[in-house]
Amino acid sequence: MSKLFFDHLVIREEITAHLDTFVMDQEEKEEIIRIIDENLHHHVLNVILNYLPKEHHATFMELVIKTPHDPSVLDFVKSKVGVDIEEEIKNIAARIKKEILSEIKRAKVK
Repeated sequence: MSKLFFDHLVIREEITAHLDTFVMDQEEKEEIIRIIDENLHHHVLNVILNYLPKEHHATFMELVIKTPHDPSVLDFVKSKVGVDIEEEIKNIAARIKKEILSEIKRAKVK
């Protein structure tokens, strides 16, 4: 997946390292990683939209669509919310990562 404005807050290496322990072709691995990235992306956007006041949703989504890689997207969000949104993103990413790793480990045992 291409670089996104919140990527520095989400650590995926542990997931890919666990996937490397499975015997699968590169295409399968890339598809699984794509699905994991999409899952993380949706959860992060959900967290942001839950904290971002509704009057800023349209502007935020325009920024994400036009420049998804630009760090100023996160700056925009931080200027509009009353919480540490970076910490919230890290928390949801950690929770999702834990769930994914649990599923990978469970699959490995089978």
